[in-house]
Amino acid sequence: MNKMSEKKRKESKENKHKEESQKKEREEIKEIKKEIEKVEKEIEEEVEEESQKIINNIWFVGILFLVIGVLLGLLIGVATKNDTGTNQNVDKNEVAKVAENTLKDFYYKAAMAQWTPVDIKIKTKDIRDMGSLYNVTLELSINGNKQEIPIYVTKDLNYVIPFVIKSKKEFNEKEIKSKLKSLNEVKNKTKKPKVILAEMSNCPFGNQVEPLFKEIIDTFGDKIEFEPRYIIYRGKNPYGGNYITIENKSYWSLHGNYELELDMFELAVFKLYDAKKWAELVNKVNDKCLPNYSSDEKIEELLNCAKQVAQKLGVDIKTVENYLKENKEKMIEEQAQLTNDLGIIGSPTIIVNGQQYRGIRTANAIKDFICTAFENPPAECNQSLKEVKVQATGAKCGTN
Repeated sequence: MNKMSEKKRKESKENKHKEESQKKEREEIKEIKKEIEKVEKEIEEEVEEESQKIINNIWFVGILFLVIGVLLGLLIGVATKNDTGTNQNVDKNEVAKVAENTLKDFYYKAAMAQWTPVDIKIKTKDIRDMGSLYNVTLELSINGNKQEIPIYVTKDLNYVIPFVIKSKKEFNEKEIKSKLKSLNEVKNKTKKPKVILAEMSNCPFGNQVEPLFKEIIDTFGDKIEFEPRYIIYRGKNPYGGNYITIENKSYWSLHGNYELELDMFELAVFKLYDAKKWAELVNKVNDKCLPNYSSDEKIEELLNCAKQVAQKLGVDIKTVENYLKENKEKMIEEQAQLTNDLGIIGSPTIIVNGQQYRGIRTANAIKDFICTAFENPPAECNQSLKEVKVQATGAKCGTN
């Protein structure tokens, strides 16, 4: 009798422990689901922001999606650690449908966030049952460029994990650091490096690097050949926005005609004066004019504000106006051609001696990249430049 009683007490204790464990797992799942919903909401909010506050880099959206993937991994680890993979049977056509629709939704929203017209096609190539998950191989085609990508779908079809990182048994840190160093070094060395900043006058991410370039221009002076490029697209605005027409040819700027007009004003000051005067002008216009007059309805107010700023910096406004009257149409076509020739549509894009800079956006990091382009680096390369806080180091207006 005592043995039976002892057995019951043991079973009762085990059942209680099991119930507590299951309750804990349910609470963990609940918390992780809350985190997933929170991140998903953040993505939706970012995608819906107006053009002034637009997400202009697919990597930012991708990082948020990766966070969801990591959270889902935690959720699946908790929810399926005792799952043998045989408790749910789902039609593979349904799995394919969920996988394809989820990825289409993600990539179209990323394209919307960058104001980028795209044609996206997705079809399922293979589905494998891996026990707790379905491994789905999709053929993704973006504007005709095809790529096969693997994703994972949960057995209840409620979640898709877009990114899976393959485990690495060994890591050669020395080799990786050597490769990183070579990537951040200009191959073509010259006595006087050519430094190009391609941007849009009202791109917030381009505006953020302009103070950095003021530091660089003030430091190197005529030891570098600096040139601003303004990103102008040919054709009619595909988003239904405003554009201008010159001799039956159409041109548009991402944020509006006001941006295109300001582009040309800033460029005229650069051509008539020098890089230092340009750098002073654009930074003051960013502070005093763009916050108040960033719309096509306020083009005149914006230009008047920019002229007042320029005049205080010693610019002869009449000379600039005459120059624009004679050359503005040619300048617009010139910038559109340069945009097309270099294939640059993302602001800001930094190019040194023909090589694009892809590092972090700090004054000293950009300076170090420029210094690798000198045949004989000057003493300025040993200076430490004043840093300006840049919030979105990888983001761009448009794409690249």
